[in-house]
Amino acid sequence: MLQREANSLRDWERDAQPALFAQQVHYRAEALGDAFLARRAAARLVGMGRPWLALRWRAARESPALERVLAGHTDQLWAAALTPARKRGRRAVSASWDNTLIVWDLDAGRALALVTLEASVSRAAVAPDGVSLVAGDEGGNVYCLEWREPGEG
Repeated sequence: MLQREANSLRDWERDAQPALFAQQVHYRAEALGDAFLARRAAARLVGMGRPWLALRWRAARESPALERVLAGHTDQLWAAALTPARKRGRRAVSASWDNTLIVWDLDAGRALALVTLEASVSRAAVAPDGVSLVAGDEGGNVYCLEWREPGEG
């Protein structure tokens, strides 16, 4: 559950937002049907004496297989690709109409690199080596990028 909330809690300021952690735990527990954890989080929120939101219903179900939500693009996402699991770890690349291509660390749930291209990025693919990336934008440009670890030329 904490992996799913990593992005919403990444910049959490405990003193400025004391109830945020308990609120997010309560929301996820309710959404996933974990009544025990939801009751504990609700009790914590009540004990804090702060306003909070209780989930009463939702229109869609979230898969228990979901590990985390990756948030970083400012416009629609148009393509995503996974790298092969190799020595460099589990990675994904996402392409958006905000003109960016983001490489994600799936284990940590954070962006590793962001590239701003010339136009809305609508295509992305990863080569079998897990190092080379290809992206295309709506301006007709094709980009070939190569992932480099710190210290690599």
